[in-house]
Amino acid sequence: MKNKFGFSALLIPMAVSLLALLAAGSAGAAAITWDPPVTIAGDTDVSTTGSAVFAYDWNSSAQTVNGVSFTAPGTGVTMTNFYGVPYNGFGTSLAESDTFTTAYKNILTGGLFTDTTRPATVTLNNLVAGDSYQVQIWVDDSRGFALGRTETVTSGGGNTVTLNFPCNSLGDPGQFTIGTFTADAATQPITLNGNASSQINAIQLRSLTIPIVGNLGYWNGINGSAWDSATTSNWCLNPATDPLSNGTFADALALTTNKAYFGDVYFYDSISQAVTQDSVTVAAGGVSAASVYFVSSSVNYTLSSASPAALR
Repeated sequence: MKNKFGFSALLIPMAVSLLALLAAGSAGAAAITWDPPVTIAGDTDVSTTGSAVFAYDWNSSAQTVNGVSFTAPGTGVTMTNFYGVPYNGFGTSLAESDTFTTAYKNILTGGLFTDTTRPATVTLNNLVAGDSYQVQIWVDDSRGFALGRTETVTSGGGNTVTLNFPCNSLGDPGQFTIGTFTADAATQPITLNGNASSQINAIQLRSLTIPIVGNLGYWNGINGSAWDSATTSNWCLNPATDPLSNGTFADALALTTNKAYFGDVYFYDSISQAVTQDSVTVAAGGVSAASVYFVSSSVNYTLSSASPAALR
């Protein structure tokens, strides 16, 4: 059964089922799946999942919240249908000023907004197609005008979430949402549509793709197509900068905390070697107790089993 694995990183718990591995397909379309709205409560609102790509706010100075550094917006986003000049007076009165750190208040007081209910667009830039991302968006307005504002957020045919930013005399905070998606292009538009105006106070983008660096635990297929636990030496056991040393699947797992990788290349003295053995036969006894990452963009792996038992 032939499958093209074009993911930058795909985590597959081998102990669950090799059948799922064989049935897995290409990454889905770039529809963002949004979590339900969460009322702003404190620094730990700021996600630290994955690795930081950027975090922007429209305050006049850089801020660090929950270990994440927010800066003035850069090339990571393009804003459409917003006023071009940030507004830095959304307020942190009453409840907010009593409970939030100064840094968190600072990223919430500034923002961009529209003058009508027309949708506004935030476009994420410089994405890597096939990589997975998490995006977090905040809206907040505590000026005390009792406006009862809401804003819908959607993208790429994904679900829609509605955020509340009360703007009331109690100083009640607004909300944020977190969305996840797999990029299918270098850009990704997000639509914001408010009931009175569209607004954004802060945004961050994080990569969920696991960076793979080095050579340890990579499949090289030098000794044929067999993928078994402790017989055939088809896995790199050396750093990328060292002469090649290969060993069994069990040997590789012992060096990589139970992780193994199928990629386009492996390394010998820092020189990449193309993987030519892309037909992989899972041994009759199967394999388990590992996580396997497919990080190929050109190798079209064909996986088959020595017996049906290997797929259970």
